[in-house]
Amino acid sequence: MFFRVPLLAGALFGVAVLAAAQAPLQLQISNGRVTLHAQNVPVRTILAEWSKVGGTRIMKAPNIITAK
Repeated sequence: MFFRVPLLAGALFGVAVLAAAQAPLQLQISNGRVTLHAQNVPVRTILAEWSKVGGTRIMKAPNIITAK
């Protein structure tokens, strides 16, 4: 009985770590607000997900953003 609690806690922690490793990008749009959690994700991937989730079309415009 004593070993079940740490074993269960370890298993739950392992599942949480795997879920986090498989989902480095989470994007949610609700009531006009965007919630974005991303780690080591290219901007191209974020915009593709935004397009899919938000039902929007993202157009390529290389001259809009310029580095200074």
